[in-house]
Amino acid sequence: MLTKEKAQSLKLTASLPNDETLLLIENALEWIGANTTVKVDITSHSVPSNVRLFVSKYLEVMNLPIGITSESAGGLSQSFDTTDRNDLLISVANSIFGEENVTAGKVTFVSAKSRWR
Repeated sequence: MLTKEKAQSLKLTASLPNDETLLLIENALEWIGANTTVKVDITSHSVPSNVRLFVSKYLEVMNLPIGITSESAGGLSQSFDTTDRNDLLISVANSIFGEENVTAGKVTFVSAKSRWR
């Protein structure tokens, strides 16, 4: 479990993180572990800058509004955001860690041994 003190040591934000932010930070670190080849040790005194940057971007992506983003009463207009957060996270991870270190979103092909069985 991530503590407020450890989250502060990551130097992500100037303010004290609340419980939801702590969960998001912890989830971001788990996302890195599950979807990249990057190894993160938050018990060490220096967390790499690319990990800190990804966690910051992860928080931004997770706080993006989903669904209706704007409405107009007179013209009866609505704008929707259909952006897939996972696609955004993969894109952010690719740009921060490099595509060769990101395993999420990669398609692998397996050849069939026999066409008919």
